Amino acid sequence: MLTPFIFADLASEFNNTLVEFQHQNELLRDENSRYIVYTNELNQTVDNLVAEVAEVRESEENLANTVEQFAVVAATLESEILILTNQTGDLNETVSELNEAVALFVEENQQFRELNENLGKIVSFLEVEANGVQESYDELAKQLADTILRKEVLAEIGLKERMKAELSGWECGLLIAFGNQDFSEDQEIPIGYSDYYHVMNYISDKILSDLCIVQENLEVYLWEEVIPGKQIWDINLKDLAFGVNIYSAKVLDHYFPDENDTEGLENYVWNVADYDCRNLDLDDRYLYIGT
Repeated sequence: MLTPFIFADLASEFNNTLVEFQHQNELLRDENSRYIVYTNELNQTVDNLVAEVAEVRESEENLANTVEQFAVVAATLESEILILTNQTGDLNETVSELNEAVALFVEENQQFRELNENLGKIVSFLEVEANGVQESYDELAKQLADTILRKEVLAEIGLKERMKAELSGWECGLLIAFGNQDFSEDQEIPIGYSDYYHVMNYISDKILSDLCIVQENLEVYLWEEVIPGKQIWDINLKDLAFGVNIYSAKVLDHYFPDENDTEGLENYVWNVADYDCRNLDLDDRYLYIGT
């Protein structure tokens, strides 16, 4: 049987235990609060890691696409280098032919100058001795005529070869000049309004001015024959180069027709123009007649 004293001790001990449990509960609540904060922070960290993983995956995909694009560009550059190498060989051969023609022209021109300087003396002599030297005079006149003819032929050949050399080499320079532009990397997309006139100014400086091509007439040809129904600045680089080459070839055929051609300039026209297309009359220049 419990005595009042023992019961009092047990009650006091129970109260102390209860107080201790309450204290422990307070501590546990504090720990739970910290755990909740830690859990929230951990969840936020996990969310951030998920987002970073997504960004890393996207970066990997972009990098893979970039590598593929670089591979395409590298292949294109190798192809362009091969084309440029072949064209360089052709240009070197053309330059060699031009050097030979120029050397021959200089020699013939010197002979012509010497003959011309002595012509006055020869004519005076022939006037005095006309009856006795008529045959020699005819031979001299024929020789002089042949020399003048050779000079004209060489001048025309030199002009033609120079124009052909410029036509064969201008396109490589265009690709180099605008190589960092989107319309150069992908030659199927339009050049666009803001870049079209820069491109045409370059082409005019490199080939149109030397061949005396009227840019406005060239653009009529491009608009009607190459990109019908489109704005001129919507042309892409591939079609532009194709159109310029075809039009320029027509100009050369007009300037230097074959022997059997019934159209084009005759030799005497170049002689009158001193073998400079800038001296040609407008009626003698090539113009595309649209539909």
